[in-house]
Amino acid sequence: MVSCVVLICLSWALPSIAQTCPSWNEKQALLQFLEEHKSESLQADPMCVGRAFASLSHDKVYTQSLVHLLDFERSTKHDEKLFARSSQYPAIGALARNDAVPYLVAAIKNSDSELVRTNAAETLDLLYRTCVQAAANILETEAEKSGVNAEQQNRLRTAGKYINEHLGPRPCGIK
Repeated sequence: MVSCVVLICLSWALPSIAQTCPSWNEKQALLQFLEEHKSESLQADPMCVGRAFASLSHDKVYTQSLVHLLDFERSTKHDEKLFARSSQYPAIGALARNDAVPYLVAAIKNSDSELVRTNAAETLDLLYRTCVQAAANILETEAEKSGVNAEQQNRLRTAGKYINEHLGPRPCGIK
């Protein structure tokens, strides 16, 4: 009986034990941790996931890599409360920087994943929270550029509509 309990406890704990979390300053190793756990992201150590996204968010070199992790879902089963979508998808908060805007727009325009496009729109909302119409305008400007095909225009306009209808609108001085 005791051996069964030990085996059950070990099988539950092993995924966490097997995961070694790099230190804060080991950015490349933290990125590798996220990439290696992306397919099974809900089993990744939530503390290490948080550390990785927080550390990488301070370095512009990792912006594009973070965009590729917009669909990385962090386990929230031990959280007391899920405060925001960015708790579940930590790349949203990690990318809430102005230098990420072109990458977020490109993700919306080019990604086949609705989840990636939605999370990129959520990130734009964080950046332009005082005036979400500015984010919608950026997306519309991109949609009107020559060389943007009909599917990409639709993706960009759908994201703009999502921002306005689901996340906004909030008044601002833009007309």
